[in-house]
Amino acid sequence: MAFNKSVAEDPVIMLTTDPNAPKGLKALNLTLYTLTTKDLKRVLEVQKHVMVLNVTLEVEPGEGWKKGMLEALEGCKGLEQVEVVANPSLQFFMEVCCFHFCEAAMEWSTCASPPDSHSSEARVEAISEARSCALRCFDMSLARSRR
Repeated sequence: MAFNKSVAEDPVIMLTTDPNAPKGLKALNLTLYTLTTKDLKRVLEVQKHVMVLNVTLEVEPGEGWKKGMLEALEGCKGLEQVEVVANPSLQFFMEVCCFHFCEAAMEWSTCASPPDSHSSEARVEAISEARSCALRCFDMSLARSRR
């Protein structure tokens, strides 16, 4: 698991502005830190000779992060191998992973017709469980974003 993007500022500064920063790296592994596409672009503007790149990038919903990644990679003409580990942002996690599952659970719970005589109670319980799931997902996402 990669560190939160708030910690990634240190290696970005060390690789870009530090007077003792290495120059002419051929291999760069930043998978331990979650970078934004802007951070990646800053690093690769200085480290132009990278041939092998391993990086963890924060993934946002939509295509914007992909375009940002490709723009960042354009400056490295000798790039031969790239490994990108996608780390979903809180917004991405909430929109794509969590709420679609919880909405599907809620849809199922309101449409399902349990065969037993307590069908209305079973529906109420299923809706309650789906709402609890959504709240747990939200709480976990908040806790994860604060790390």
